[in-house]
Amino acid sequence: MTALNDCIATIRAASDNALSDQQIEELMMELDRRRQARRAQNAALSDEELLSQVAEELTSEVAMATHIERRNRALNIIVEKRADEVIRAAPDAKRGVKALLSGAVRPFTGARDSVDSRAGALVSQYLGRAIAELKREGLLDIVQKPTREFQLDVARELRALSEARSQVTKSAQARRVAEIWRSVTEEARLRANRAGAWIGTRTDRIASQSHDPGRLLPVGKTVDEAFAEWREEILPRLDAAESFRGKDQEGFLRAAFDEITRNEHMAVASRADADTNEAVGRDLHDIAFSGPANLAKKLSRHRQFVFKSADDWFAYNERYGRRSLFETMVADIERLSRATALMEKLGPNPRAMYEKLKRKYALDDGFDKTMDQLDGTAWMTQYPRAADISAAIVAVENMSKLGESVVTAFSDLSMMASELSYQGEPLHMALWNSLGAPFFRLTSTEQVQELADLLVPGVSDFTAHLGGRFGSGESITGRVAAAQRVFFKINLFQPWTDAIQRSMAVMMARRMGQETAKAFSALSDEYRRVLDMYGIGEREWSVLASARTRLDDGREYITPDSIRALDDTAMAPLTGERIAAIRAEIADARNKAQANAQSKDPLVSDQAQERLRTLSAEEERRINAVRRKAADALENAYRTMINDRINIGVPHPGAHERAILMQRLDRGSAAGIALRLFMQFKSFPLTMSTKVLARERFGHEDVVSASLGIARLIAGTTVMGLLSMAAKSILAGRDPRNPFGEDAAAVWVKAALQGGALSIYGDVLLNDLNEYNRTILGALAGPAYGDVENLIKLAQGVATTGQISPQNVRDIKNMLPYQNWFMTKAAMDYLVVQNIQEMLDPGYVERYNRRLRDYGYELNWLGEALSLQ
Repeated sequence: MTALNDCIATIRAASDNALSDQQIEELMMELDRRRQARRAQNAALSDEELLSQVAEELTSEVAMATHIERRNRALNIIVEKRADEVIRAAPDAKRGVKALLSGAVRPFTGARDSVDSRAGALVSQYLGRAIAELKREGLLDIVQKPTREFQLDVARELRALSEARSQVTKSAQARRVAEIWRSVTEEARLRANRAGAWIGTRTDRIASQSHDPGRLLPVGKTVDEAFAEWREEILPRLDAAESFRGKDQEGFLRAAFDEITRNEHMAVASRADADTNEAVGRDLHDIAFSGPANLAKKLSRHRQFVFKSADDWFAYNERYGRRSLFETMVADIERLSRATALMEKLGPNPRAMYEKLKRKYALDDGFDKTMDQLDGTAWMTQYPRAADISAAIVAVENMSKLGESVVTAFSDLSMMASELSYQGEPLHMALWNSLGAPFFRLTSTEQVQELADLLVPGVSDFTAHLGGRFGSGESITGRVAAAQRVFFKINLFQPWTDAIQRSMAVMMARRMGQETAKAFSALSDEYRRVLDMYGIGEREWSVLASARTRLDDGREYITPDSIRALDDTAMAPLTGERIAAIRAEIADARNKAQANAQSKDPLVSDQAQERLRTLSAEEERRINAVRRKAADALENAYRTMINDRINIGVPHPGAHERAILMQRLDRGSAAGIALRLFMQFKSFPLTMSTKVLARERFGHEDVVSASLGIARLIAGTTVMGLLSMAAKSILAGRDPRNPFGEDAAAVWVKAALQGGALSIYGDVLLNDLNEYNRTILGALAGPAYGDVENLIKLAQGVATTGQISPQNVRDIKNMLPYQNWFMTKAAMDYLVVQNIQEMLDPGYVERYNRRLRDYGYELNWLGEALSLQ
């Protein structure tokens, strides 16, 4: 009993008496569990020896948690001070908070250095390094198209690495892939820990376990039946001692099952009760956000599955997982990047800091939807199966309507030129560089390609996110995801988007390499304005000037690697003052210790001698921390700028746009599904409004510049819209409409809407309504609603006439995935659809072509060759 009381006293002292009696009791239960587990491993040890071992171990953890709590309190103070600086620099508090979360349009210091843009920059940093390394070693192809056996080998090697074991499979390639990935995830883990997390290393680490709620709770089974089946599958595969830690297995598994089937495990942060400093990071392992109290909560609320082996993990993932191994690894990086960005901008408890800023500046709840997107709360659902079905419907609509998306995307070039012009590049150079962007892979050198890999990793080969340009960004998995990936490849939209983004990233890196030859004051006002929005000022600019690197095309660039390689002299403008202060502080401490070492009091003298022995290591550690922090911040500002400007120049919806598209509706509820289907294809015009047009309207210093910017944007997108219309007409076997004929006004209006305001959505909305057989309301509602309208008309027609009409044939064709691929659309229409239509109603095709001629279309050589004679 005395030994146990001593343990309690030791643990309480380690926490600086911060633990409550209940938390001490919980820790004592954990101490007893560990003692019993240790007894099973070594029966020879006495009770006192066992108690001493586990008490020392637990005391160390409590002391670490106390340190983490103190550190996080300091981080919160620093983060709040920085947030206040951004908000004070903004025109008003509302725009300041928007700048912190998703980025503000009006230019001011830090306006675009948001959680959203920083998360994207971190994803590109980690995945860029992984993909570049895989490509250098010739491993990228096998990772993109892995066999089951190779994925299992990689999982085994990841587990072996976490256990510090040598190669365990016969595949050297699997071992190298595991080493590359572990290096990247370790970098991400340490960055998250510096931001305020407490993520420990684990010997069972492979990747975060994904769960498909639809597989856990399949249609046709009750919750109890599904739970029983899942429990019987997972229980034999788990390391019971590490997974349950002495808690009731049934209760633990049932709670985990309920949480997974509600998708609560997908959120980075908990929305509930933010003011109580609850822990965030439900699916990030071993995190303590509020010190010892949170350590006790972690021990009592532990829901971490520890599998017996890599084979057990892999088998479970095959049956119940949501993603393949490599998709899961990418998702790990995306979640960890999002969590890190949240902590760096809003502190270790982001939701609590957000609520505090709202109270401090008397703001309403207008940004709650955006915060839900950032911390993952928006993706939790009570109806996972319904959410998955709606996501699949969206994907099918993409594949049945976007076969010509690469042709419609011609306007990307004009929007890219507009963005480069906004950054201060001469308009003629911006246009010229943009026109060459689609040919990036053909015209760039090996080192330039590698730079592009580092800045814009081609993660579209691992995920199905390309559809996010046209919707709310819902992630899909499985066969539908694979089909959509193939679809966007063969219709050239993925290669097109990758080329445009990579080309733009390289142009910005080259521009910065050229401009750093100038003093900051000599830069154009436009370029300094953009730099300032990401916190790049005169000091940062002087350091970047030392990072210029000449690549194999003979031009100078700023690269992430060149920033990381900067020495102390180059970094001095950012680190010199702080390092000098540390050295002065250590020198004072050394003088005091040397004086105390001469004391006649042996205790004072011994303590001083010990202090002298540790000062050099402390000085080196603190200085290295300053250097690392400064390098991280500079690289992050550089990457954030490039990542964010690309998402404006090649418009992609961010957290703000997704919040508008999704509101705060459960994505699996009837209202949530209805809204998502309604908003499909509308994200592009929304993003055009919130990012591109808003940049021109509010991002200039005066009205004249804003007006010129809008005029250039409209002119460029209209011309590209006209080219898109002409290309689609030619591919469809028709002559383009004459932009200078009798209906010139209508042609130019449609071109303007097609090229800028509506783009992809214009493919559906602006197409002649008789082609899709829809009412105006059906076209406005969205493609899924339009298809339902057509199905109703089909049923009514069959019920009335007893047969299918020619228009019904076209309607059915328009619902089929892949049918409108631009390479085969004309052949499908003329050789298949029109023949069936003519069989059903002789003379229909001629009447249909006559209507097209009334709209200004004539058959071209392709149409004449394929049409019915």
